[in-house]
Amino acid sequence: MYALRIGPSTTNATYSSWPAVFQDVVGGPAFLVVVALAAAIAGMPLVVAMRERWPAHLRTRATVRRWIASEILWRPVAVAAVVAVCILVCGLVVFGWVAPRSSGLVDPSGYGEPDEVARMVDGSYPLYAAAGRSSVGFVVLSALWAGLHAGLIALMSALAALLIRNRVLALLAPAVLLIGASIGLELTVGPAASPLITWVHPGGLLPSNLIAAAIPGLLLGLVCGAMAVVLLRRAPQMDRFS
Repeated sequence: MYALRIGPSTTNATYSSWPAVFQDVVGGPAFLVVVALAAAIAGMPLVVAMRERWPAHLRTRATVRRWIASEILWRPVAVAAVVAVCILVCGLVVFGWVAPRSSGLVDPSGYGEPDEVARMVDGSYPLYAAAGRSSVGFVVLSALWAGLHAGLIALMSALAALLIRNRVLALLAPAVLLIGASIGLELTVGPAASPLITWVHPGGLLPSNLIAAAIPGLLLGLVCGAMAVVLLRRAPQMDRFS
């Protein structure tokens, strides 16, 4: 996640590939800011609404569930769409505007033989390899990847805002899960599966594969699913909705 494993050379200041340039633009600690914004955008309005007991007029099981669904579903979808569009715009700038005008920025010859460099790039950017080394496909997959994870984080934040009474804990729930998952997965699976090391694109500090890189997202999805089931089953009996 932190910029480039095959990054700019210290001697000639060039990149090994255009995916490395793209990763340098959209990767790194900046995505942690996106995570924080996604949680805040999705969770804060619901935290305020629950504090004001806005949904107190909801009395029946059907109206409670309908309100929960309408309030929750659009938030992660909106966050995912915004993040995906931002990644697409960055890809358009890097591959569509910078690449044709800055050919000297990328010099694979400074990193080894062509076949060796190609294998290194595929290993560090599996989404690029999965797209058949297509720049357009790589950007689209990157946008979907980042948007999906941002949407899951927003979904968890929204669910936590309705389930957890403490406002601070509700907003921190995604961060707590990410930190816990990062520590656990790094110790059991390896650094490649840690969401705080590699998430926007599978790559970053160590080569990874798509299966290992998808583990944090699957974990987040399972947690969100469990929270949604509990909320939909218990909401009509919860004091917060009565």
